[in-house]
Amino acid sequence: RLPVVIHEFAACTGCRVALFNVLNQARSALRGPRRLHVVLGQHPKRIARVRRCLYLGNCTAQLAPRYPHVRGCPPPETGLRRALLKSLR
Repeated sequence: RLPVVIHEFAACTGCRVALFNVLNQARSALRGPRRLHVVLGQHPKRIARVRRCLYLGNCTAQLAPRYPHVRGCPPPETGLRRALLKSLR
């Protein structure tokens, strides 16, 4: 079981494909006790009472000032992989 909780708010295929590709490629490195919430989609909402959160794609930029954010439409998989692994440290 991966320690990633996905909050998808009408995300386009580009963001979904990038996220799932990275999750599949980095599956063995994403093990551990820490949980990361990933927010993506065209109508994103801030996730309350969450310590570790990563915002994905240009659509979530307005919610991301205090959290890690990967820009792009779609976001580059290399940047997404780096941000996921860093956020789970």
